[in-house]
Amino acid sequence: MKKPVLGAFLNGVPDVENLFPILSDLHARGDVEVRVFVTSGLWWREPRVREVLKASSVKMLLRHNRLMKMPWYYKRLLRDVDAMLVIGDPKIDTSIFGKRSAAMIPLGKPTFWMQHGVIQNKIAQTLDGAVTDFYSDPIFYWVDPSHHSVELAPGVVERIKVCGFVKRPILRVKTPGAAFTNELARYRKRVLLCHTFRGGEYDADQINWAYDMIRDYCHKNPDVAVIVRPHRGKERANYNAHDKALAKDCKNAYFSLQHRGPMKGMNMNDVLHLSDCLISTASTAILDGLYMGKPAAMIVNDRPQLATLPEITDVESMTAFIEGGFTAPMQEMVELYGDLDRNIAFVCREIEAALGVTQG
Repeated sequence: MKKPVLGAFLNGVPDVENLFPILSDLHARGDVEVRVFVTSGLWWREPRVREVLKASSVKMLLRHNRLMKMPWYYKRLLRDVDAMLVIGDPKIDTSIFGKRSAAMIPLGKPTFWMQHGVIQNKIAQTLDGAVTDFYSDPIFYWVDPSHHSVELAPGVVERIKVCGFVKRPILRVKTPGAAFTNELARYRKRVLLCHTFRGGEYDADQINWAYDMIRDYCHKNPDVAVIVRPHRGKERANYNAHDKALAKDCKNAYFSLQHRGPMKGMNMNDVLHLSDCLISTASTAILDGLYMGKPAAMIVNDRPQLATLPEITDVESMTAFIEGGFTAPMQEMVELYGDLDRNIAFVCREIEAALGVTQG
């Protein structure tokens, strides 16, 4: 009997991090044929992704970026694919290039949607107040939708499957050079401070306050290294001047940037491996840290989903958190989002059922 075929577009690292653990386990279970369609840009840009895909026996089709941005090409590419696993639902596909998920609607191709951010727009929050609707069935949420305040369109709740956190680390950990590793080792502690100051959610006063507090902490604690990491290590005009001023004022302040510096090319998990604890604005980085056993606290947080964690409001609360440990609320959050392997196994069973695989 022919196996059902599940496909997935791997356009960037978020697709790989959030979908490939599921796709790999589905393939290993043996009841579904899995195919991943990989853009040439991702293949050549990310050597660690290449390593993962080369080591896997999942069927991979590498296609040029230009072709993968042309919806007319998908009809031929996906002609014998039964359904697609996506992180962007066809009705809320906000991708810049290709609109691959959106193209599934005119093709009549079923999609299974997977949440990929703890504070994801249209899921945990909505910036425009609009009702969230989905094309996909099933729809995989990390936690019950009652944890969020977003209004869902009629018929959506019935399609939601609560699966927990599924972002099992699969990429090889990248380490910095020996000189920088030794430099960090000389500090008593290493604190990772992540922020998402890239957009319009945070005003200038909030950004100024955060950097002033970091500077004050660095001055008072010269034996602690503070690693500042913007979202995905990207540099932006609304905080670049703050970074430069902080670097000039504080020798124990370091910066995790994607394209330059001693942590060039390192991702969130890589930098977490260098750190003893994590402070962040509302972000999936919080779960990444907690699942690695790193104490985590919030800064400039107004998201109820993360409100049970410590809130940093001044240097004193920052110091208390850094000198503390992994607390009960942190463990409770891990328990809320569940065991990674069990969560992924649940998703696999649900996908198999949606594809008509008889459960043994």
